[in-house]
Amino acid sequence: NLNTIMNIYNRLNKSKTGDSRLQTLMFSATLHSPDIRSLAEKICQFPTWVDLKGKDSVPETVRHLVVEVNPQDDTSWGGMSNYP
Repeated sequence: NLNTIMNIYNRLNKSKTGDSRLQTLMFSATLHSPDIRSLAEKICQFPTWVDLKGKDSVPETVRHLVVEVNPQDDTSWGGMSNYP
């Protein structure tokens, strides 16, 4: 639900810059819908669209990084329990 996404986004710290700035990733089966495009315009700076439909690779300009977080070991997210 878009309202829930915006509610969460509005609570995030967006004051950092450089490599510490907030980066938003969105994954959607309806990537080209007007709602998703409107959401991206509201919360992304310079969004990059990656559409893998029919493609075998990701553009070279996109870097991949996986951060595995165990919620039992990392409790820093605990203050987020108030989210709907």
